[in-house]
Amino acid sequence: MICFPPVSRGLEQGRFAGVVSESAVLNSYIQYVPDDGVRESLDGIRVTPEMSMGDFRQLVIRFHSALTDLYGTLRDEVDAPHVKELFTSLHDMEQSLTAEQAWAGRST
Repeated sequence: MICFPPVSRGLEQGRFAGVVSESAVLNSYIQYVPDDGVRESLDGIRVTPEMSMGDFRQLVIRFHSALTDLYGTLRDEVDAPHVKELFTSLHDMEQSLTAEQAWAGRST
């Protein structure tokens, strides 16, 4: 059984209301969570005082891309339609955040 903290907060805040119930997420079984990309992104984050805003933004984009990949993989792993819909929503949200960061980087 797995539930990610952002999902829990989203459920508590009603962000995913109508998409999936809390019990549907909590009762979903995922045998293997392929979080290697997220772990690599976290391990690769080294923020220094000399880092430019562009370099920092690239770290943020890389992390959001890893989450996007994770949510897409989890979406493909689950069978429950409501849980699949939740991971699709999370995937789309992360994709949107990545696009916003990339676009913001063009104007700086």
